[in-house]
Amino acid sequence: MDSARKATITPLALPRLQKLAPRPVRLPDTGLSETFVADLLSKHLLQGGVLPMAELTNRVARAGPLVESVINFKRRAARLEVRGPPTADTAPPQP
Repeated sequence: MDSARKATITPLALPRLQKLAPRPVRLPDTGLSETFVADLLSKHLLQGGVLPMAELTNRVARAGPLVESVINFKRRAARLEVRGPPTADTAPPQP
């Protein structure tokens, strides 16, 4: 048997694998600190420049909601500029 052959996941096996090892979608589920993930995002943005959300989530191999929560954290701290419409939790406070 060829050891270099890639394993393929059949559509029937995917739900079983997701139950076995669910993908973390919240930061506490990862065991990583918010500052660690924020630094990781910063490094990818420094190297890649302006990146769409899909590309950024692929680069850091984390779920979109998790990446978005860290981006919102950095945005509120004025450490990151997000191009696009603001969301409800990142909009600047109204006077």
